[in-house]
Amino acid sequence: MNFCFSLVLYKGKDVFNFIVITIALQSLLYVNMVSNGVLFSRVALQGRGYCSNSNNSPNNNEPPKNDKDKWKVILGCVAREKNIDLNPQYVTGFVDAEGTFSMSVVKQTNWVVYTVFRIHLHSKDAAILYKIQSFFGGIGSVNINTKDQSVSFNVKKLEDIVNVIIPHFIKYPLRTNKLVDFNIWRECVELKSKKEHLTQSGLEKIISLRSILNLGLSDKLKAAFPNFVTKERPLNTISEIPLDPHWVSGFVDGEGCFSVEIFKSKASKLGYATNLRFSISQHARDNSLIKSFISYFNCGNFKEDSRGSDKVVGVYYYVIKFKDINEKIIPFFEKYPLQGIKASNFANFCAVAKLIQNKEHLTQEGLEEIKKIKAKMNKSL
Repeated sequence: MNFCFSLVLYKGKDVFNFIVITIALQSLLYVNMVSNGVLFSRVALQGRGYCSNSNNSPNNNEPPKNDKDKWKVILGCVAREKNIDLNPQYVTGFVDAEGTFSMSVVKQTNWVVYTVFRIHLHSKDAAILYKIQSFFGGIGSVNINTKDQSVSFNVKKLEDIVNVIIPHFIKYPLRTNKLVDFNIWRECVELKSKKEHLTQSGLEKIISLRSILNLGLSDKLKAAFPNFVTKERPLNTISEIPLDPHWVSGFVDGEGCFSVEIFKSKASKLGYATNLRFSISQHARDNSLIKSFISYFNCGNFKEDSRGSDKVVGVYYYVIKFKDINEKIIPFFEKYPLQGIKASNFANFCAVAKLIQNKEHLTQEGLEEIKKIKAKMNKSL
């Protein structure tokens, strides 16, 4: 096995940043991006070549001009270098988990309406946003904020929203209550596309729609449009169409969790026992959808979470029975792979499952190995 390490050090705005590149087995390239001692992201690229022919990177013969270009050059080529085409249902599932359809009305010289499709994540998952941008044909922009370690994919251009984003979600519908937000947002986009937002009556229609979108109207908009017509937010009914496995993979990439639990146990000779746990969490308004995972995977349980209040605010689907995890959950995600940073957690999850299957968790050496694997999970990689 041959390894080659190289270090690229460059001065950022406030701190020194560096990129460590490791080539292993002559084919797999790991890129670790570190800022101020914090590991932002770790991505694996196929091949050794410097990424080129990217809409998000400088010309192959030109060095990156600034810090953001350096990030874009590396992350922007992940989907192409790994030669992974995202399934459209996966994209919808991921958006059901992490996407937003937002609309704002701002007073400038006149009232201006902004419509935006956005996915906002921790910077450790930047690579998946470049994959999604590539899936949508390179529209929009991926913006990295090194200060708060976040990254977002934004589509603001009306033409791109009308011709690319909306047609995708019509053909591959959302499954959560986000479908209601999408339909409201779509109405706003159609009004804007017809330039009705430039008329008083059209603007008032948009304000009425905005009042039931996401968090509703701000106090400023309520004061500016005191006579807007209140609309009733439609209810989302769970679709009778069976869940698509690619949608499930995308949704779990956003809302799922693969975890290892080590706890004290008098029944164990070592004094500790090990459990695997797979879970999917969501707002209580999508409880029917979350409950449906029980029949979908033919295992697991459903739990409501009130978080100390009288009102249920969250719901969970979870699986802790090892036989179900080993024979149903793991094979499913091996067949329909995760595409984001959560794939690394899943790989560690599988490694622990293998140790448990081989009864190695009952030995001190096996328990220590599980502790090491657990320490690497659910963190910035």
